[in-house]
Amino acid sequence: MLESLEADRAFLAQKLQKDAEILDLKAQIYALEQSISALVAAKKPVQARLDAYKYPVLTLPNEIVSEIFLHFLPAYPEPPPLVGLLSPLCLSYVCRSWRGIAQATPALWRAIDLTQTEMGGSRMELCVPLLDYWLSSSGGCPISIHATDYEDSAPVISALTPYLSRGPEHLKLTAKSASQLSDMEAPMPLLCTLHLRFSESVAIPHIFPDSPLLRAVVLEDYAVRSISLPWLQLTSLTLRDAFFDDCLSVLQQTTNLLHCTLLVWIQSAPQTEAVLPSLETLVIERGSNSRVEVLSGFNTPALRCLELPEAFVRPRRALDADCLQAVNDFIARCGCNFQELRVTHASSSVLGSRAFPSVAVITFDRE
Repeated sequence: MLESLEADRAFLAQKLQKDAEILDLKAQIYALEQSISALVAAKKPVQARLDAYKYPVLTLPNEIVSEIFLHFLPAYPEPPPLVGLLSPLCLSYVCRSWRGIAQATPALWRAIDLTQTEMGGSRMELCVPLLDYWLSSSGGCPISIHATDYEDSAPVISALTPYLSRGPEHLKLTAKSASQLSDMEAPMPLLCTLHLRFSESVAIPHIFPDSPLLRAVVLEDYAVRSISLPWLQLTSLTLRDAFFDDCLSVLQQTTNLLHCTLLVWIQSAPQTEAVLPSLETLVIERGSNSRVEVLSGFNTPALRCLELPEAFVRPRRALDADCLQAVNDFIARCGCNFQELRVTHASSSVLGSRAFPSVAVITFDRE
């Protein structure tokens, strides 16, 4: 009997202690609820002030924001990256307002670079949908396209085909051969500049579509012998990584050129020459196995400026002892219009005016 009474007393004591603890917790909960209510009440006016606040950039007219977006890009026709922090797509991710402005600015999407080495997965699976998005977003703007990848050029060209009648204005393509351009048969009425590079030759040169505004062309590697263009209308031509004989057959047709740049392979002194009556600037770049004999392939009575690598004017072997004389002979053939000689990759400027007595201005570029 006494043992049962003691057990009941112990149980009652524990119950009273737990009830006290519960009351204490309820008091704490009540205090916290009061604190939360006070914080919520204090938050409301702060939130109201924040909701009423306008960030200065969001108060700008859409036209000003659109202009700022355009200055975010490289100077046209150079394209921004297709994806990443420097892509116009990044601007459209900031907020709904900026996305609407970006999508309503066609000029933001008019220059497209499809050469993406950092894109994950299959590049074509990503590039072609993005290409469609960019081209549709560019509205009626003339476009600039860079697609410099041997493997991916064919699907890119196929995706470009529906847009060729409206543009492009500037086109840079690298492909395996000219045969990949078979889909590009529609006229390109706005094309101004063209840059092509092929890694393989074709038996019959591809006739490029009608492009009445085309004036500046860069052809590299097998593109020199694999493409047929309206040569007479060109005013600027760059030929790189090609045999000079192939270049010479092209140059003989470009009689209205004003500027010409060459980086060529030469096997022997040319037996014929290209008569370029309007050419004002001739640039021979360092590389390949270019030699001073290249100059004998030109008849340029209006030439004003000649740019040569130092190897052309500073012989380093007994075999090249007549290099300096060959350059002077070429300058003499140019006549009285010649004004400036630029020597690139120069180690010194020792040659000076004594080496070229008939040249008014001689500059040495050591880069």
